[in-house]
Amino acid sequence: MPIHIRDSGDSAGEGHELKLAYFDDGNVILHSHNPDTGEGQRIVIMEDQWRSLLRSLLDVYGKEKCCFYNGKGLCLDECPDEPPAPARQ
Repeated sequence: MPIHIRDSGDSAGEGHELKLAYFDDGNVILHSHNPDTGEGQRIVIMEDQWRSLLRSLLDVYGKEKCCFYNGKGLCLDECPDEPPAPARQ
């Protein structure tokens, strides 16, 4: 059973609806649904894979795009652009 599910919406009507299911073993399942075509996908991302993905995103787009980056070389505990995530159980 997932410990948390987050609905990321559909990017203001411009893309797939995304939901992330987080599990206590560190794995994540990404559910994608295209409301225009009805197409859906499910991708299982192991912990080492999502860590690698985060590193890749920061390498490609820069840490300045990361909402947790405070500009002084440190990361904030919460992203000011989003509501805080619920505490893990």
